[in-house]
Amino acid sequence: MLVKSLGKKLAVLTALMMGAVGTAQAVPQYWSDWQIDFDKVSTGNSYTYTHDITDGPFGYRPGVDTLSYAALTIVLGDDALGGDLPKWLLGDEKETAGFRFDGAWQTVKNPSVDLLSVFDFVVTSLLSADGILEVKITANKGDFLFGISRLEAWGDRATAEVPEPATLGLLGLSLLGMGFAARRRTNG
Repeated sequence: MLVKSLGKKLAVLTALMMGAVGTAQAVPQYWSDWQIDFDKVSTGNSYTYTHDITDGPFGYRPGVDTLSYAALTIVLGDDALGGDLPKWLLGDEKETAGFRFDGAWQTVKNPSVDLLSVFDFVVTSLLSADGILEVKITANKGDFLFGISRLEAWGDRATAEVPEPATLGLLGLSLLGMGFAARRRTNG
């Protein structure tokens, strides 16, 4: 009788503990995509390219993975040897750039392109829907070279539900207890 009572109590306790223990479902993840080219962007012409963080075996999965933060860095350079100096000093005067992401223009405080200019943007909301970002760079004035564009994104990668070690430990203990109770019952 004691063995039956102990077995029932152990089974109830195991069921309660298994219900209270969760599962691991997300792993921190980093995604990146690069665009490297040295195309000339001049007034009247634009340079368009696409960043895609969904490609590859560990790519971002829209609707499954979560995106916490995404940053875009664009490097542009002056195409003239003398930079912004007057033309007679091998320069080509001042250039300015415009940036458009997924169809929306981005405002930049100082859009002038010097010998080497780096522009940083936060693009989390534009990227989270599909993991793809279309970038269009326009020369508002003058001409310059496109150099490098790097998209970096941080978030959580959803994983299949995997039991925590504590859950597996409880399951093992309950099976051991049930085996012990069955053995006592056959010997008793």
